[in-house]
Amino acid sequence: MEEAVIRVTRSHGAARVAFESGKSLLIPSAMLEEIPLAAGRSADPEGVMAFTEQKAPAYCLKQVIEWQSRRDHAAAEMKRRLTMMGYPASVADEALRQLEKSGIVSDLRCCESLVRRKKRGRGREALMMEMRARGVDGETARAALEEELDPEEEARSAFRLAQALLARGKAPERVFQALRRRGYVRADALRALDRAREEAAEE
Repeated sequence: MEEAVIRVTRSHGAARVAFESGKSLLIPSAMLEEIPLAAGRSADPEGVMAFTEQKAPAYCLKQVIEWQSRRDHAAAEMKRRLTMMGYPASVADEALRQLEKSGIVSDLRCCESLVRRKKRGRGREALMMEMRARGVDGETARAALEEELDPEEEARSAFRLAQALLARGKAPERVFQALRRRGYVRADALRALDRAREEAAEE
């Protein structure tokens, strides 16, 4: 049964549709191209939901492919976004499963890309935390670190940061804290600080 649409609010890829009866639907805003919902028009809420359920798989696949064309994302990260946009969790799971099987979605590739982009000036603990925040499992995150983060390169990065901070007049304890905040493990932070202090003393 049709009823008046009171309001359509769009936010972050989702559309919240409020009806005169008090009913409220959350649907992906991309679907408004095919369902011209707007304040002042009439629509059948049940019909809108039926249409959404029918079209959701195709729209969901299209959305994931679009995101992946920009950069690699973790599957769990995309599932969170998809459900917030109004896609049913089961539809998001199936789309991601299909695209993982075809190689379009890969948590390992996503993590390796993240490490390559962000390893300069950041230690393994910070990188690990960011990967886990995206919903990646620990085994995959560790594999990406092993592949893309050379321990010697990480040590040089920590040393350069310690050098720069000491040159700016930072106290050694403040430098150590800064290194830890950047994700360098305690032992690496201490080694970098000691080496930077030794070289500063020699100069």
